[in-house]
Amino acid sequence: MANNKNLAINLTTNDDHLDCFAAERCYQAFMKWLEENRAKSLSAANLRLKVCQQCGHCCMGIPCTVKPDEIKPIASYLGLECRELFNKYMVIDKYDDTNEFIRIAKEGQSDIVGSILPRLRRFDRGYCVFFNKNTRLCNIYPVRPAEAKDWNCWERQSPDEYNHSVFAWNKGQAIRFMEHK
Repeated sequence: MANNKNLAINLTTNDDHLDCFAAERCYQAFMKWLEENRAKSLSAANLRLKVCQQCGHCCMGIPCTVKPDEIKPIASYLGLECRELFNKYMVIDKYDDTNEFIRIAKEGQSDIVGSILPRLRRFDRGYCVFFNKNTRLCNIYPVRPAEAKDWNCWERQSPDEYNHSVFAWNKGQAIRFMEHK
């Protein structure tokens, strides 16, 4: 119970040190949960194959970052305006204190879509909002972001290789998109 009380205090304080401590605890718990689920998944990596098994484990991690030029094709595919897409399915995340980017939300983040992702919600559990658990397919597969196209669970990839889309955003561009699109 004390841990929950401490977390509640950290959620309401402006002390960055305490916020960072709580975020690190959220990250550690998320990584443990992700690893437990990875071990149970029928992923290509677990089966020692080199072809996607549509297990959904990759869609359970941190959702894809979209590049600025990927937003319009996804919106068009879904029959939405770019602003509608952002307000229904995306959040702004931060790489550091000054660089923001847009990523796809998780299924449990409908309460914060169209806004800046709070630090302590970065590691929410659940699938990408576009992953269909029944068919085990991506609902935007033909126009999925480059990060989704480039990810292969059977290959070891560094975070820089996987997160290349983060660096496609210019400083302030994601915030301007949220405010004006």
